[in-house]
Amino acid sequence: MTPKINSNCSVKEINSVSKTILKILESWQDELPDSFLTLQKSKIETYRRRLTKATKSSLKCTSLIECDEERGNALRALFYEVKSKIHWPDDQICKAAYTVKELLDNYGVDILQLPYHMESSNIKTLLQDLKNDHIMEAASYLPGFHILIDNLSLAQRNFDLTYGECFSQDIEFDAELPATKLSEIIKEQLNKELFIYIKTMSQAQPEEYNGIYNQIQALVSSTNTTIKKRIRTSVKREVNSSVH
Repeated sequence: MTPKINSNCSVKEINSVSKTILKILESWQDELPDSFLTLQKSKIETYRRRLTKATKSSLKCTSLIECDEERGNALRALFYEVKSKIHWPDDQICKAAYTVKELLDNYGVDILQLPYHMESSNIKTLLQDLKNDHIMEAASYLPGFHILIDNLSLAQRNFDLTYGECFSQDIEFDAELPATKLSEIIKEQLNKELFIYIKTMSQAQPEEYNGIYNQIQALVSSTNTTIKKRIRTSVKREVNSSVH
């Protein structure tokens, strides 16, 4: 079974598990002179340095992160709504959804992974493109879609205001990704690159790679147990709070 870090892993947990993984890779460096593992180690080290810097900055203006999450949710809502209408049992609605989808696909949800200033630029341009006559006409056949556009526009304005307030505190954000996004990048790298590679090599060359695979597997299993325990505790706390 390929190790996989739980999707609910927090920034703090990603920071911790990636630190331990670096130590594991370091300990196997002499025994496994593997160029791919060396590259992975370098990438993790780079992202962890950026994560540490971003975490310190984030603590100074947490409201900006909240606003970024709100506009991210608003953008995703546009994509989800269009996707749900593509197979709608109404030709006019279906055709309209495809028209809007062509525009959205020019941007993609991946713009949410960009640095703040680039993400803002893309969203503002998208909002302008959504005002094009043929898009507005198509959107008129999608019930409630204009409300979702308004929600995204409002979320972007709120982000801009908060961004300005943070800059007035001399906080530099636009050169870096926020901690939440960097932790996602690290998690994706571990789950989709490093772990898959180590699992594959442990099957192809078990004598050489079973040792490091077993260490990684044990670490991920322990981390996921901790994450699940944290979530259960949080849910229990919320339930007790609502009862009282």
